[in-house]
Amino acid sequence: MADIEPIQPETKANPYERLLRLKALTEMLGVSKGTVYKLMETEGLPKPIRLGANSMAWKLSQVQAWIESRPEFGEVA
Repeated sequence: MADIEPIQPETKANPYERLLRLKALTEMLGVSKGTVYKLMETEGLPKPIRLGANSMAWKLSQVQAWIESRPEFGEVA
């Protein structure tokens, strides 16, 4: 009987990545729209992707990774 290779998980990005529109992102972070743009400029918040001519969204996984990379309150970066 031949050895059967175990199925390996896909290493590609999730094709069904959840996207956050600006309103959902502001609610998730608890900040204003203006602060979202300031965070992108000064704190490294990921930039959104274009969905169309007048729409954009942020990848949830990138936002979560950014949040996890932030220092805890009182912690020195």
